[in-house]
Amino acid sequence: MKKVNFTIIFIFCFKLLVAQEYSFTADKQLHTLGGGILGTVGYVTTYDLTDGNRFASYLGGTATASLGGLLKELYDSKVEGLEFSGADMLYTALGGLVSSLITDLIMSKQTYKKRKRRKIIMH
Repeated sequence: MKKVNFTIIFIFCFKLLVAQEYSFTADKQLHTLGGGILGTVGYVTTYDLTDGNRFASYLGGTATASLGGLLKELYDSKVEGLEFSGADMLYTALGGLVSSLITDLIMSKQTYKKRKRRKIIMH
């Protein structure tokens, strides 16, 4: 049930962004991809550090991507002289959230298969 609610919230936020002035341009796609990579790294690292705590792993993946997006936008605004873009940061965070969900599904399936193999071997 929690996965469904989490997914519905994500879809709502994504549709809200696309429906407004923000379009899913190549720049936004790159931010989403970068957030996805950071989110996967953050999820797996947090999963290992917390001995498989899925909620903490979701937070770790999304927080890693959000931090990466924030640092990128701060760099752009201070060094490159560009304007700070909250939309770019949000797309990076959404990429991290989606990658955390996908990584959780993959890791849950692998864990299920390992448990099933252990049962077969033990019997």
